[in-house]
Amino acid sequence: MKRLLNRSEEDTLKELNLVTSRYGLQVHTKVRMADVCPIEGRGIPDDLYKYALMAHFDFLVTNEEYIPQFAVEFDGSSHETPTAKIRDAKKDAICRTFKFPLLRVKINYLPKIYNSLSLIEWIIDVYYMEQAFYEAQEKGQVPYDEPFDPFFIYSTGTDGDKKRFPYWISRDAILAIRKFHSQGKIALPGTSGFIGEDSDGKMRGIEFLPVNDTHGILVKLSMQSQLFPGSFTDLLGELLVIFAYEKIQEYLIFGSGLIPLTVIDRVAKLYQTEFKMLRAHATGFRPPPR
Repeated sequence: MKRLLNRSEEDTLKELNLVTSRYGLQVHTKVRMADVCPIEGRGIPDDLYKYALMAHFDFLVTNEEYIPQFAVEFDGSSHETPTAKIRDAKKDAICRTFKFPLLRVKINYLPKIYNSLSLIEWIIDVYYMEQAFYEAQEKGQVPYDEPFDPFFIYSTGTDGDKKRFPYWISRDAILAIRKFHSQGKIALPGTSGFIGEDSDGKMRGIEFLPVNDTHGILVKLSMQSQLFPGSFTDLLGELLVIFAYEKIQEYLIFGSGLIPLTVIDRVAKLYQTEFKMLRAHATGFRPPPR
């Protein structure tokens, strides 16, 4: 008999079960798309209709009444082939047609990154926290003009829980970088960066920091576009800061990893001209984390 899930998919299922159980949700595996999306009589193109009859979602999340809430796809290395990309595009098109949320995750969404939170947990938790926030606004429990910001949620645990600011995942990195600056080890108290969008809709970001008059650190990250509600630009910005902090640590410990500021300047200008700019940020000017 064939194994239903590979090891990475099994790990994804464990993470999904962990986070969705908080909201009374259930996770189902290998559910046919045609059993979720009402494709009959909707006039979708024949190729998408036939694909929906054959294809399945890796994971389907439903409420207690088995009403689909969203789907999750694990995109392993096999999704990098041209044929797989065509299939993924068809699946995206079907979900987009029916406005059905689809979260695509990769292997790097599974490890715990901060206070025992994985990216899957962060994304889904923030999604449901935002829903709860706007419901509270409608009930008059939260001021109507107050924006939702997961980074300033004080705690989701008990008073003794160590998870302070569990969704501001760059908090400790920002504090550490400021401490390095106060100790005279780096030139500035915070990193700067840009996040842009390429022609395929993928977000591409850079984060940099001068450590002296001639050299600095530079990191690059990308994140695929998602058919899932969420602050993915903010999330990529958080990850950029964390990776930049790790790069600074590499320099301070081993004396390696620096590149000329002229190269950093050239890369920054390239990002600004090649990609549609989504945001620019400077962590040195954020309010100090409590």
